[in-house]
This record gives sequence, structure tokens and C-alpha cells, in this order.
Amino acid sequence: MTLNGWTVYTIVDRRDIAVRTLNTVAAVARFSPSRITAELDLLDAATGAPIATVSNVIRRDMTTFTLFADQHLELATESR
Repeated sequence: MTLNGWTVYTIVDRRDIAVRTLNTVAAVARFSPSRITAELDLLDAATGAPIATVSNVIRRDMTTFTLFADQHLELATESR
């Protein structure tokens, strides 16, 4: 499934993850089973080295998630 540029996958434990790459930064979001919270890992796209991890309460609202995640992804890309 694609959501505003994010590709969403359901993994083995039935949790959803969302992935997106912007220039040199890759982002991987892990959702709590109830999709109340999202934890976002920002990584160097070439090396996989961690840049930052942030989390937010999204209360199942994927529009809130994309706004939150895109903002952090864009900031990380601009600062690199």
C-alpha cells in the first residue's frame, strides 16, 4: 500500500511499517499494534547509519503520521 509517498508493509507480527527515501535520508516508521503511536528512524540511505529516532502519538490518523514524518524527513535531508 502507498500513502503519500510512503510504502506501507505489514510484517510478521502484524505490525505495519512505512518506508520512504528522500535524497540521502531513508526513513522507517514502526507503528504500535493499535496504531496509536509511530516511531520514526531516520538513516543515512547509503550506509544505514542512524541519524535520529523520533516518535509521535498519531491515534490511527495516517494524515497526522505523514505530516509528522515528512517534516522530520525533510529537516534531516536539508541538514545533510
